Amino acid sequence: MKIITKIITLMILFFSLTIYSQNQNRRQNDRNTNNKEISKEDREKIKEKSIENSITKLKIDLDLDELQAIAVKQIITESIRTENIIMKKEENEEDKMKSLQILTENTDSKINSILDKNQKEKFIVIKENLKKRKR
Repeated sequence: MKIITKIITLMILFFSLTIYSQNQNRRQNDRNTNNKEISKEDREKIKEKSIENSITKLKIDLDLDELQAIAVKQIITESIRTENIIMKKEENEEDKMKSLQILTENTDSKINSILDKNQKEKFIVIKENLKKRKR
């Protein structure tokens, strides 16, 4: 009788652990699925909102007029589009980093070309602060 009780207890323990593991796997799969469910349209909306937030912040920080804000938005949008193309290329990481560095320099020079002297100084300070935060 004791042997049967032990066997039943072991079987219950085994089935409990199996069910627990399956539930854990199911929860993990649900979390992964939720992260992947962001559609391409939603990603685009998030990117657009991010660009708009950046433009709004630059507009305030640099005291941009409407024409400058529109130009900066076009420059940043084109830069992000080019960045995405660079990241999708089948290159090694070093080449990608060089390309991204060149892109950043080009973007900065384009933005600088539409700023006045006072705005350029503020833009330099903003870039330095971003570099400090990244480190």
